[in-house]
Amino acid sequence: MNDDDLDTLRDLRRDPPPMDASVRDGIRANLLTLTDGAPEPARAPRAGMPRRAVLPIAAAALLIVGIGVGAAVVRDTGGASGGIQAASYHRPGPHQWIYVKRTLARGSSMSTWNKGVILTVRAGQEEWYRVDGQAVATIDQPGGRLHVSKSIGKAQDTGPAVLDGAYRSPYSFANYGDLPRTPDALLRHLSGTWDPSRIPPQVSENVFVLVTRMLRDPLPLPLRQELFELLPRIPGVVVRPGLTDLAGRRGDGFSFTDGGERQTLIIEPGSFRLLGTGRDSVADHRVAGGLVKKGTVLESTAVLECKVVDEAGRR
Repeated sequence: MNDDDLDTLRDLRRDPPPMDASVRDGIRANLLTLTDGAPEPARAPRAGMPRRAVLPIAAAALLIVGIGVGAAVVRDTGGASGGIQAASYHRPGPHQWIYVKRTLARGSSMSTWNKGVILTVRAGQEEWYRVDGQAVATIDQPGGRLHVSKSIGKAQDTGPAVLDGAYRSPYSFANYGDLPRTPDALLRHLSGTWDPSRIPPQVSENVFVLVTRMLRDPLPLPLRQELFELLPRIPGVVVRPGLTDLAGRRGDGFSFTDGGERQTLIIEPGSFRLLGTGRDSVADHRVAGGLVKKGTVLESTAVLECKVVDEAGRR
């Protein structure tokens, strides 16, 4: 083994071997025990602050890589679990790209956004974002031409995350390998990411959003597993097993409710890949003057493919 081989092993964070089924099932059982019989906490809207003013999950993802966040299709069905196919993990280079293909539910019009989306009306979406955070690419409609633009949400290498007109994540492929290697230590680390002089102290929501952002990258299995085990440790997060995403795949749901809106991730057990994300209304509330009724699905997205490619436009 030469020095290059040793460097490669260090980059992979001394990854442990994949879990067998019995260990994985034990972890899931322990996660579900955390919320067994416990009702989802109700939280009143914060006085004087418009909803989604603090690090909105949709805005966070859109500003970083243009990824539209959606509400999970929350229904318990007997359908089979589906996974996202991806090659074995290798750390991508800074000038490579992450290709993401998804499907999302659409609303009838922008003027009736508060009525939610129509789950049977769907649109496909393809995007590329460069690993170093310097550029994003989309397919122009109509025309189908590739459009590459400079990213406005470049990841920072050091320092606290700030909300400065655009959300920036301090974590990327450049430093994922430096993160703590246990869920409790990682939660403490992420909770200390936010600069209290710039970000209001809604740490739980901020950490939930940050974990969502990280799971949108094609991460190595050990880090995905660590984030999966971290999620139910975030104060206010509720485990919701057996949720189905927009593509009909079942997974474990993790939800965070603030005011009248609930944000949800659906993760595939075993692979710990992000299947879908969501946002729905759990109580009547007003946003920007519009009434959003309880039960309204505001956004719904399923991630169909996520992988590393050599250049924008490659699939």
